[in-house]
This record gives sequence, structure tokens and C-alpha cells, in this order.
Amino acid sequence: MISLFEEAARLQELLLDEALDFFFVGGIPLQKWGQPRLTTDIDLTVFTELVDEDERIKWFLSRFKPLIGTAESTLQFARQRRVLLIQTESKTEIDVMLGGLADISEELRRSSYQQFTPSTSLKICSADTLIALKTVAGRGQDFVDIETVLIKQDFLDWGYIDGYLDQVMEYEDISVKRERLGEIRESLKK
Repeated sequence: MISLFEEAARLQELLLDEALDFFFVGGIPLQKWGQPRLTTDIDLTVFTELVDEDERIKWFLSRFKPLIGTAESTLQFARQRRVLLIQTESKTEIDVMLGGLADISEELRRSSYQQFTPSTSLKICSADTLIALKTVAGRGQDFVDIETVLIKQDFLDWGYIDGYLDQVMEYEDISVKRERLGEIRESLKK
């Protein structure tokens, strides 16, 4: 059986060979920044530079299988939602978030390579970015994950987190999710 970290490392090699800007999000960075828990899929952000996005999506589809439906329906879904849902040969699900311009991305600048096994180092989002993204997602498990990050990480850039959430407010009302983040943060103050 291929481990999730091995699958992620293989994917990372493909992305590096293509000279793409990317970082892993979701469950993989949680293993480093928070309380490790079972995760069975790979989530990542890939920056498309907003140029030839269809070609970039087709590049992924030439190497991975669509998670649901056909290559064409997966392409249409990715165009509309900016998320490409694919899977590896061993059926590991991959959610590829199509990012915009790498050169203006604070999230990309904050990402770093972290060691997961003696032979596997993966480029993951920062703990600050993970908190921001999980707040926006706002599911029950996301807030459990956020709490574990807050417990484990001593130094977080709250100015960055708040600024990120301020920007997202333009697109979606996340005031309830943001309030929940504040409650968790307050409950952990010593």
C-alpha cells in the first residue's frame, strides 16, 4: 500500500518538473502544525497565473483520473468552481484548488518545505494560512483542527489571519465562522 505522503511526494515531483508554484493544504499540513489525524486525500493549491488554465487542467487530467464523471465534465466543473477533483491510480483523491497569480500570493510566500518522513519533505501552507483556510471552510472538523493548531503553535501571525479573513469577507459572509475562531482563541488563552 502506498502511503499518503508517498502519493503526495510523487505529485510534488510532477509539479516541480512542470515548474508550477503550489503548496499542500488541508490534512497534510495539519499533520505538522496541529494534532495529526487520519486523512485519506490530498488537497493542494496550484497557481495557474490565470493563463491557459484549460491546458493546465488538461495536463492534470492526462496524468490522473477524474474523481467523478468524465474528463470533460471534470474540466467544466473546474472552470466553474476553480477546484479540480481527480484521483491517483491507487484511488487516492486529490482536490486541486486553482490559484491565481503566484507573484502576489502571500500564502505562497509563507509556504515552506517540511519533513514528514526521513525521505519525504513536502511544501505545505503555513500554520497561519491553515487557520485562515479552515476558518473559511468552517465545518465542524475544521474548528477541531484549528483548536489543535492553536494549542500546538506558540507564534501565529494574527494580523495576517485577520487580514486574510477581511479579504474573504468581500466574497462570502463568514462572520459566524470568524466569531467561532475568536471563541476558540479566547478559550485557549492562559
